[in-house]
Amino acid sequence: MKPEAQPSKLWVAAAALALVVPASWALVRASVRDGDPTAALGVRLGMTAADVRARFTHEGTWETSVGDDGVVRLDFVSSSADAEVLEARFEVHDGMLVAVRATLRDPSSDAGAPREIAPEAVRTRALTADGTLRLVLIARNCPAHAREVAQILAAP
Repeated sequence: MKPEAQPSKLWVAAAALALVVPASWALVRASVRDGDPTAALGVRLGMTAADVRARFTHEGTWETSVGDDGVVRLDFVSSSADAEVLEARFEVHDGMLVAVRATLRDPSSDAGAPREIAPEAVRTRALTADGTLRLVLIARNCPAHAREVAQILAAP
């Protein structure tokens, strides 16, 4: 008579590892800024203006304008002096978000290198005289922002 096969401890450990590793990686990605070089302030380059307004949920006032270059500018000003985002400009070209410019009260809320370059976007961070952080995120493939992206890429 054959003894009934019992799962080996090695198999159980492998199954547990197969479940834990992906879950841990998802937790790490969620806790580290977002991990997406095209994301900032809860929005992502490529979104529509309506998506930006729906995802950016800070309290404040909005103003919309259109520049000579065809870029739609959604300007946000916080209603509170101690808000995380004091002001922001979301620039939409050809129906898609192509740039985010914001002043953040706490510089650690978007910690990172002064300049980050990814295939899809460039991001700059600069401390201002009043201790806030000036954040700029621009899509690299937008013709309306090509000159500015080139200047960022050429900077030392």
